Amino acid sequence: MPLTIDGGAVPAQKGLSLFVYGSCVSRDLIEIPSVDATCIDYVARQSWISAAAPTGIADVEFGLGSAFQRRMLAGDLAGDALEQLRQGAGKAGAILLDIVDDRFGVYPCGAGFLTPTAEFHAAGLRNMLELGEHIPFGTSEHLELWTAAARTIWSALGEYRHKAFLLGANFTARSIDGAEVPQALGRGADEWNRLYRPYYERARDIGFQTLMLPDSLAVTTPHHRWNAAPFHYVEFSYGWWYETILRSLDRQSSH
Repeated sequence: MPLTIDGGAVPAQKGLSLFVYGSCVSRDLIEIPSVDATCIDYVARQSWISAAAPTGIADVEFGLGSAFQRRMLAGDLAGDALEQLRQGAGKAGAILLDIVDDRFGVYPCGAGFLTPTAEFHAAGLRNMLELGEHIPFGTSEHLELWTAAARTIWSALGEYRHKAFLLGANFTARSIDGAEVPQALGRGADEWNRLYRPYYERARDIGFQTLMLPDSLAVTTPHHRWNAAPFHYVEFSYGWWYETILRSLDRQSSH
């Protein structure tokens, strides 16, 4: 039986298969050496609001150098996250969710919404499509739209809710080398955490298993694959999330 980061024992679930709907936070958990898991599908760059209220646009051409970026942007335009979730949930040992990419806010587009990610801007969609006014993350309007979207996602999870885990990614201003951590979209970690707090509270109220990273483990590192950032953590942090998930699944299987 493997040992935890503090020396205890955790249930052994070899080759745990994970469905990921979120950002690099959830994806990076799978890639650390101490995690024995495989990713069966990865849906990224789609905010919960745009996933729950898709534009359905499928005929926009845009030039992006990365096939992954093109696929993710096309997914946000079409709003295919929930369909992929429904198809993959039954095959996964656990479902990882996070809302780090929801920080971009949304643009109304027809009857749906789009997420203004870096790919959105690089493709020039702001000028290509007829969009409404940007709805920033943290505003009361965004929070209410997000709450309705969270209920839609909760409903889509259906019988697989018990194995879905929302990773609460506390933003950090601390790095293991003491260096200054770059801000995210011009905001510091404390401000982001204040803005995110009501979203996590709403998620818990709806019923999501929300695993908030302890403040003591919210530390970044210049050795991270994508460099230091407020939501790029040391390996120890991802290990804590994974062990917490394993313990939860073990408790469920023993009942």
